[in-house]
Amino acid sequence: MYILGLHGNFGRSDHDGASALICDNEIVAVAEEERFLRQKHATGLFPHESIRSCLQQAGITIEDVDCLAFPRITWENFADRLQAYFGYQFGHCPEVKFVQHHRAHVASAFFLSGYPNALALSVDRSGDGVSLAVYRCAGSELELLHEEGFPNSIGLFAALMTQYLGFRSNHGEYKVMGLSAFGNADVDLSFLLEVTADGYQLNDSYLHEEVLRKYPAFPTEQLPIFNEKVSQHLPPRRTRDMPLETYHADLAASTQATLEAAVMAILNRFKLPQDRYLCLCGGVAHNSLMNGNVVARGDFEEVFVPPAAGDAGTALGAAVQVAVDQGHAFAPMQTACLGPEFDNAQIEQLLKTSQAAYEQVDDPA
Repeated sequence: MYILGLHGNFGRSDHDGASALICDNEIVAVAEEERFLRQKHATGLFPHESIRSCLQQAGITIEDVDCLAFPRITWENFADRLQAYFGYQFGHCPEVKFVQHHRAHVASAFFLSGYPNALALSVDRSGDGVSLAVYRCAGSELELLHEEGFPNSIGLFAALMTQYLGFRSNHGEYKVMGLSAFGNADVDLSFLLEVTADGYQLNDSYLHEEVLRKYPAFPTEQLPIFNEKVSQHLPPRRTRDMPLETYHADLAASTQATLEAAVMAILNRFKLPQDRYLCLCGGVAHNSLMNGNVVARGDFEEVFVPPAAGDAGTALGAAVQVAVDQGHAFAPMQTACLGPEFDNAQIEQLLKTSQAAYEQVDDPA
């Protein structure tokens, strides 16, 4: 049974379009749309080229696909849009099955981790109206323990502070993480994200009104996430052409510390003494410094973070969840090398066709 997992959208502010093809319990191919378009995150685009790549890698056509798996359940009329799109672009639309966004995140982690059971935490800006979900996983079952609805979002907090530090949200969060190493976490950000013993609360009075709309007027990474009230508590925001000063590094360090404290509070709340394994997923799980500190605390024997922890990974996660629902079980994930590959003959032919200068070496690395 072929299952084609998809993530992407038709023009709205979604990002990280991707495709994943599964045959029974085997991952056949996975690809991100940005790799073909050379447009980072492929914002607002449907994964047409990555679909073609996955089908080509498998040597099949869309008629051979039994099911499409899509990691959203709240998008209105999306089944009709998928049917119209595939009918026009490929001449056929397989059956469509929808998987809740954070369940797809968790499926991409737990079912490929090799763990017999685990606590799973999915954290991002938002998906299907949810910004954080906690699951207890065992065998083929994912038990939802807790959800936080948007806009009470750790991912949104990180995006806001990324903007305030002069970087592009949904693009520059890793820069804030890196900058944090050069500062001291001595800025009190509790006015914005208050961390308690068992969770956190984002103060939405500091959010721009456009962010809170169901359908923003334009992609959210181009929107100001915060309003002018934030500057009452912090130094003036940095613009992109300003040099990085010491207080910017301190603000980055405080952002990192606050983000980690919120995640740790959730883990402390839901971890049971018998929980030996942890799966982290969602876009916030791309914060490798946070992941490393979770491991260093030693509360879990092992921690698994899927290689595509963000939204691109939900294409694979949705397909995996549908396959598990069909009774399939997956071996532990051994490699992230699942996209298209090119041998030396193909590379050399392309170089000759483009008339580019090249030389052959024994050890390219």
